Amino acid sequence: MKPPSYTALLATLALAALSLVAAPRDAQAGPMIGAVGATASSVAGGGPLVPAYTIDQSGLTQPYVPGVTDFDAYIAAAPMHLPGGPTSWLSQSSDLTPTLWLDLGATQTIDALALWVSDFYPPLGVGIWVSQDGVSWGGVLADTPLVPGTWFEPVSAQVIAFGGVVEARHVRLDFRCPINALGMPAPCGIGEVVFRGAGQAVPAPTTAALVLLPLALLATRQRTRHAPRREPAP
Repeated sequence: MKPPSYTALLATLALAALSLVAAPRDAQAGPMIGAVGATASSVAGGGPLVPAYTIDQSGLTQPYVPGVTDFDAYIAAAPMHLPGGPTSWLSQSSDLTPTLWLDLGATQTIDALALWVSDFYPPLGVGIWVSQDGVSWGGVLADTPLVPGTWFEPVSAQVIAFGGVVEARHVRLDFRCPINALGMPAPCGIGEVVFRGAGQAVPAPTTAALVLLPLALLATRQRTRHAPRREPAP
């Protein structure tokens, strides 16, 4: 059988490289991205249910490590937020559409969030905005309905996907509070909020090496075998 030519081997190498580039890449898991600062448009009674409780993991039944813990795996483990105690933020009852501003500490690439509503005073919906400078804001999602919890019972996470990837240093959550049975405005709040970092496509260098290295060695061998022999000088 005639061995493949040097040109044919180079063509094979090129096709192999193209197939590796075009092949689907594995995606990194999306880590938990927590905020480093939180402020709100109002706080019930001036405290003690302050916005800082929404980012400090207080009340969560399972801890996580920001930037390390996998978001989807964490949510799949069904972490709950416990009722009672100063572990949630609550707005003033006169603030029908309270706002929570979150500082992620640096620009992050995110594509979803998880939040745990207050068991006693849950908001009816939330609008999501993002910003790089905390001044100019872009809308991500309009008023998105939230599922209320049960009084004095642990609350499960609600995951809201953005429908795409966004880059943000600041996130603004605009909540819509309910009107109570007497027609009076009620406060509302959440226990915790955390974001999902968007997974990045990564190459598979090990696979590429396993395919291309043997071909490269074979091409070199064939070129050496078929190179013209030089006679020694007289």
